[in-house]
Amino acid sequence: MSASALNLEMCNQAKAARVALIALTLWLAPTFTPSALAAVRCLGVWKTRQTPQIKVDLYGRPFAGALVEVYRGFGPHFEPPKTKPLLVLTSDADGNVVLPRLPRGRYYILGRAKPDRQDDLYLEISLFGRKWPDLILNLDATPGSAEDVLARVENKTQVNLISAFRGVVKDFEGTPLPNANIDIFVKRLGMNQQSTHLQTGSTGEFSADLPEGQYVLHIYWRGIWESIMEVDVSKAATSETLQIRLHPGPST
Repeated sequence: MSASALNLEMCNQAKAARVALIALTLWLAPTFTPSALAAVRCLGVWKTRQTPQIKVDLYGRPFAGALVEVYRGFGPHFEPPKTKPLLVLTSDADGNVVLPRLPRGRYYILGRAKPDRQDDLYLEISLFGRKWPDLILNLDATPGSAEDVLARVENKTQVNLISAFRGVVKDFEGTPLPNANIDIFVKRLGMNQQSTHLQTGSTGEFSADLPEGQYVLHIYWRGIWESIMEVDVSKAATSETLQIRLHPGPST
């Protein structure tokens, strides 16, 4: 076989392979819709079984009378819906809401309380989901004022000693959390101070050039993970980094 004939045969085989690949892609396309990929692309999706219980908290205490709105579905570029919810429930005296039995699928849950408190979470109801003890709607997991954050750290006894202000933020399973928010307050500067704000990088890391002193940190991520801690930056400290683990719900 001549070289030109061999090249022509190879080109024909390549074209046939491309046609087969395109046909296979079109055949599989209905299976992999955007909604089917939503759980991969939306962070913080809770896979749960039927009738999950949601607890509404405000500063670590059960909040009665909050409106809990249930919306169907979310996608890769999800935005909070402007349409009417499927149903609206109200938290009881213990801050609890139990969702009724719903079709399996993905749901967006929004909790509201006057005047402007709200928090949300993403649920995937599945036969293979877990039965979580509580799914937390934490109405105070927004950037807190200095008064709120400094008051909440008064009950804490542990002080984290570090030689330089840097560390990493992870979830309770040890997975680094990108884009977690860190508000930094000087502990003894007063209640009317403005926070210094940081965000973690792609591997949950953070750092800042802070002088020696005592600081209070409010760390939060997507309204479902939170921690408040006191940090003492001192050149005499032996530890060089903070290892911060966030848990569902408010810091206690």
